[in-house]
Amino acid sequence: VSPTGRVYAIAEQVYEGIIEFNKQGDYNRYLGQNDVVANPLKELLRDYLTDEQLASFALTLPPLFTSISTDSKGFIYATSYPDTESGSVTSQNMVKAINTSGKDCMKRNGYVTPNGDAVYISSSPNANAILGPSYLVDVTINKAGNFTVVDEVRGRLFTYDSDGNLLYIAGEQPGGTKQGTSSSLSSSIIKPVAIDYLYRSYIDKNGQEVNEEIIIVADQQSKSLMYYETTEFGRLVNQATAAYTAGVDTAEKAEAVRAIWEEVRQRNTNYELAYLGIGKCLLVESDYVATKDEQLELYQEAMANFKLAHSGTYYSKAFGRYRDQVLKDNFSWIMTGAVVLVLAYTGYIVYKTVKKRQAKKIRVEGGNK
Repeated sequence: VSPTGRVYAIAEQVYEGIIEFNKQGDYNRYLGQNDVVANPLKELLRDYLTDEQLASFALTLPPLFTSISTDSKGFIYATSYPDTESGSVTSQNMVKAINTSGKDCMKRNGYVTPNGDAVYISSSPNANAILGPSYLVDVTINKAGNFTVVDEVRGRLFTYDSDGNLLYIAGEQPGGTKQGTSSSLSSSIIKPVAIDYLYRSYIDKNGQEVNEEIIIVADQQSKSLMYYETTEFGRLVNQATAAYTAGVDTAEKAEAVRAIWEEVRQRNTNYELAYLGIGKCLLVESDYVATKDEQLELYQEAMANFKLAHSGTYYSKAFGRYRDQVLKDNFSWIMTGAVVLVLAYTGYIVYKTVKKRQAKKIRVEGGNK
């Protein structure tokens, strides 16, 4: 149910998209239909088969949605299975953020796209090997705009921020439907059917109130509910992403968020998002420093962090600011040098032209004599 009271639903064998109902329960429309990927073999045979033979082919249908959920802004987050109609299994855009117009507005700015496992094997001689991409069966969104999806094939949870950056992966291995059929209780997710964020508060041993965010998973195979607590590392990542999403519009806020990312970096120096977060905060801080030298120093520091984060987009932004400031500070010298070079080059051309004409005149006069 959206914040405006509209009801959204998905149904088996309904390929037109998500069904929308109004507040009174009346059908409104379909929206957010998955794209159909053409099968090259079918398209090739279409020119050589009769209408009867073509009619015997199965219809090329889009992937079905497996779950939907809405966030506080009214966006519909939807998951779907990989596409198997194109002749090979493809796992593009298995998570979507659909607006009220039915358009996919999911940001996919991360190093990998929000599709679960980014790397997987398609074939193996090992009979126990898990093949193919993730099969995402549910999605849930927290208060900060981060979302988590669950994979039924390998039994793992993938959490992303609102820009599509992969924050962390949870879930013990081996898990998933391919790892066994035991119905006994297990710490592994075997056959997940639903996930959700749950918030709870308690008083710790120091008498301080602690607000905790956990992920709860309903597992059909073990007929149990499992919940996953956030580790200290995960809490720091969540705190930093939530603070930045809420708005970092002052130097004090930027410094506070950067301090959290610094702590994340100390715990894991290979965590690229920490460098990305530090660089973003440095760009905000550069707008509030007193001198131009401090500003240039922050730009350089931001570029160094964006380079470690492998973010070409934000590196270009920081470099653009650094370049513009250097050009602005040295504009008079640069223009003076440019004018001197132009005048010198023009004088050189005039000198060469005059010399050439004089040499030609001398040759002509010498020939006449």
